[in-house]
Amino acid sequence: MRSGLELFVVALPPWWETWWFWTAYTALVLLIMWCLHWYRLRQVTQQYNASLEERVRERTRTVRELNDTLLQSIHGLMLHFHYACEALAENDPARPMLKAALQRADTLIVEGRDRVQLLCGEPEPGTDSIGTQKSGQTK
Repeated sequence: MRSGLELFVVALPPWWETWWFWTAYTALVLLIMWCLHWYRLRQVTQQYNASLEERVRERTRTVRELNDTLLQSIHGLMLHFHYACEALAENDPARPMLKAALQRADTLIVEGRDRVQLLCGEPEPGTDSIGTQKSGQTK
């Protein structure tokens, strides 16, 4: 008897059950997860930056309001004290003390304005700490 031909057939698994499919699928899932994480991180960063910018705007407004009201009010009060000092007699013992206090108050105002200027930003070139033109220079 003659033996028949043997034919070996290898049945390949479907493509979705192969190792390369699962490797690509896992890589794709990881990529999608990374993209979602990056997108969310970007959203949170933008929200944080927006709230930080709002906080900076509010503080800048407060500093400018402080400059516009408090320091200018102190300056006006100092003018009243200056007029009162000038109204005193030359030999009045309170006059030198009042003049010394006015000098310290002048220093206080300059320091306060410098501090406000630093908080709000650098002064323009050619101006002093309070934004007035320096002598001998033109804008």
